[in-house]
Amino acid sequence: MAGKLMLARPTTAPAAMDVGAMHHVLTLRASHARGRSCEEAQAKGYTCTEAKEAGYSCTEAKESGYSCTEAKQAGYPCAEMRRAGFSCAEAKAASCPAAEVRQAGYSCEEVKDAGYTLKEVKTAGFGCKEAMSAGFVEGLKQVGYACAEAKLAGYSRKEIMLAGYTCTEARQGGVFESCADAKAAGYVAGLKQAGFTCTEAKDAGYTLAQAKLAGFSCADLRGAHYVLGLKVAGYSCTEVNDAGFSSAEAKQGGFTCADVKQALYACEGVKKAGFTCAEARQAGYSPLECHKAGYSYEEVKAAGFRHSEHVWGLDVIW
Repeated sequence: MAGKLMLARPTTAPAAMDVGAMHHVLTLRASHARGRSCEEAQAKGYTCTEAKEAGYSCTEAKESGYSCTEAKQAGYPCAEMRRAGFSCAEAKAASCPAAEVRQAGYSCEEVKDAGYTLKEVKTAGFGCKEAMSAGFVEGLKQVGYACAEAKLAGYSRKEIMLAGYTCTEARQGGVFESCADAKAAGYVAGLKQAGFTCTEAKDAGYTLAQAKLAGFSCADLRGAHYVLGLKVAGYSCTEVNDAGFSSAEAKQGGFTCADVKQALYACEGVKKAGFTCAEARQAGYSPLECHKAGYSYEEVKAAGFRHSEHVWGLDVIW
């Protein structure tokens, strides 16, 4: 056997490079120099670290069956692991930071598919356009991309809304100018803060309930001629009265005669709104109020007022 170098199976090596471990490496180096394959070394039980120290490339290590994690632990650079054919997902499983995989040449799409978060992508230095190409949308604002960057990157109005940017940010960032475009993008909250008027919101097709969510007051709604759905939207009849809506508008808005009475509307407005005298009586208006409001004697009597109740203020009793 003199002069012939054989691949010997190494024993478990300690953390530090002792004499025995050094001998194994030197033996492997000599084998590498003589043309022995890395696969033979792997079959003999040599570690990936020893294979690297012996001069085998990362490609040879991969082809011999060493994993990406072993390659990472052996000290192969991430770029070499990529050239060797390890996927970005394998690099992530091997605990390679996003910055390393980016520098190694993996695309943002590969990085996303591998499971790296948008925050890791931003921290690694990928641009907003790269994030867009990779399919990232939600969370763009949260991780620090500016709305103007998102617009320049090519995100749609709808995507910019989904990305977390406010209506004000989108408008100031040049994403849209008209209220109709804001609606098409899906914005509701923050319309008023963004500088749109309630009339613009109504003309753009926002419902009364949406206008309320958008930040407009009850008085704003009246100025824009919103009526239908006032009660359903959650306004009280008192708020509606305070905002200047007439009793007729309150009725159109869904409020009952009792609601109108409780909101201190005069009985005159109740009659003009189209409520019957019977409804006025049930709501709590007196026969005298009903008379002054313009209801006829017959309407007051038909409404069910008791015979003892005085009508017209003239002590007339029927």
